[in-house]
Amino acid sequence: MLRFLAPLLGGSVLLATADASNYRWAGTPVSFDSDSIWTGASPNDAASFPEYTVFGTSRKTTIANAPSNNGQAYNLGYKINLLGNAKIILGDGRPGSRTRLLLNRAETTGDDIATFAPRSMNDNTNIAASGFDYNCNLNWRLNGQQIPANPPCVSADVTIPTGAWYLSTFGNPAAAASINTEYSAARTACDRMSMIPNELLFDSDPVVMDVQNCQRSFQFPASDADFGECPESSCASVTLSVDEDGNTVQVVTAGPNAWTAYVVDADSGTVSANTMTASTSADGVALYTFSNITVSETCEVIPAAAVDSSSSGSNAGDDGDSGTLIIIVVIIAFVLIIGIVIVVFVMVKKQNESADVLRGSAVSFENPLYDQADEGAASQDQGMYDNPVMAGNENSGYMDVPATGEEEAEGFGGAESSGYMDISPHADGVDDPEDI
Repeated sequence: MLRFLAPLLGGSVLLATADASNYRWAGTPVSFDSDSIWTGASPNDAASFPEYTVFGTSRKTTIANAPSNNGQAYNLGYKINLLGNAKIILGDGRPGSRTRLLLNRAETTGDDIATFAPRSMNDNTNIAASGFDYNCNLNWRLNGQQIPANPPCVSADVTIPTGAWYLSTFGNPAAAASINTEYSAARTACDRMSMIPNELLFDSDPVVMDVQNCQRSFQFPASDADFGECPESSCASVTLSVDEDGNTVQVVTAGPNAWTAYVVDADSGTVSANTMTASTSADGVALYTFSNITVSETCEVIPAAAVDSSSSGSNAGDDGDSGTLIIIVVIIAFVLIIGIVIVVFVMVKKQNESADVLRGSAVSFENPLYDQADEGAASQDQGMYDNPVMAGNENSGYMDVPATGEEEAEGFGGAESSGYMDISPHADGVDDPEDI
């Protein structure tokens, strides 16, 4: 916890806080159904039972509310120890509502003890105690719903709303002009005749305010205590910083309001809540940022230069990855283009070779009247005629023209036809197409 002094916020803030008159308590209600008021186990857990439950503190008053909890029983373990002046208010005042407190030894599932946190803690540095700290400014609302920059001062009229509440000064100086509840007269002084001098009780109201040595540590307008200035403001798990406009910023680092930045306006003396943006550093550390303020998960305020450097390194790494990806894409595209060109070239070449083969080769076909036209083909024993060897020599299988002059003359003379073409040979043996 970091404690910060009210003077750090400037004199104008002190005046604004001192002049304001209506402070309304908005801390943690002391209700059984709130897990934040229990240490160890919780009776509000329907899945498990604590070993047993401890409620109250010896020689002190402890009050809590146990609402109906939508019919779910509060699992107390095998017993509940009630210490001091313990008071548990059952129900929530609605017709038909009821509260169940369950004691069951057989169902005990662990060795953890459920301890009621209020009155059991004397140190306000615990985040569980923060919701009960009278001097934590975040537990108050000023003139409506505004969060004040400081806790109540000697001129503040304090109101505690209806319900069961516990407040404590944890031994630190505190102040108010008056303390009011919904059903009791205002308290404007410490009770000099009280048998329990460390408590402010409010008649029948379920409100307990723990003030150690009230006469000396709590300042009412007519009290003997005189601090000369407003009390210090303290909240557990709060880191203090300054934004780019010079405003004080309270960063809550734990509890239900964790990683909320409360900006203190120097002019109005009020606080605005802002959710911080989560990110991760290059080293894997969780960071939370608001304005120019960055706080690590270990509650360390990170200088802006270090954050920029980390971001630059991260961006550089991202740029490097992007550049590598671009190079890989270009290489893949280049390889694909080369592959396509090679495939096209091979296909065109094959087509050209096929065309050349078709143009340079003889085209043959089966004809029942002729033999094959292949050059140098072997002669057949039989031709395509009834008497293919009538010339006395081997037939070519294509033209039955006698090879010698004698046979040709005989055939031409009309003795017998060759069976195909009766064309007489030239006498001089010269094949002249004009003589045919």
